[in-house]
Amino acid sequence: MPRNHLPLLLTSFAVFLVATACATKEGDGGLVGLVRKAIPGIAEHGAVTIIIAIILVVAGICWRIVLAIMRRTAPVRLPVKWKTTIDRGTGTGAKEHETTTLHQFGPWVWGKATTKTTPPRTYRLSGRICGGNLCLRYREDGTFDVGAALLAIRPDRTMNGIEVGVDSEKNVVASFNYIWTPAD
Repeated sequence: MPRNHLPLLLTSFAVFLVATACATKEGDGGLVGLVRKAIPGIAEHGAVTIIIAIILVVAGICWRIVLAIMRRTAPVRLPVKWKTTIDRGTGTGAKEHETTTLHQFGPWVWGKATTKTTPPRTYRLSGRICGGNLCLRYREDGTFDVGAALLAIRPDRTMNGIEVGVDSEKNVVASFNYIWTPAD
């Protein structure tokens, strides 16, 4: 036990003894009787503490094993920060669209995208890596603006594919060319 915890332990034990002594009646055997009553409680507390410590260690080891398995079975490890461009087919070509942050646990991916528009719009992303593709759903916070994207993961760490969603200006389903480039 580290030295800095010893005074606290001794003080706690002393307070426990005094409190127990105040609660005992006269004729209960004095200090010897007090110690005899205290020892089973202290032993029980110590046993419970040891059992909880063992459970926490085993749970930590199991969690590390699960994470190691998930890392090995992840089909592709994606970068965290992305810049996206989108070609809406207006003849002006691809334009910067969003900055995106992705998180990954095995094949599962989730994150947040913020558009470059004024005011910026924030979307929640969730999806899964299937083969060499990222299948992604998006939804704007607080609205019903939803859609999906299917992106091919390329060896040069870029992704390109198609976004499908509702064009909020025309109120029709539309698809656009979508390109993701790592920001880091």
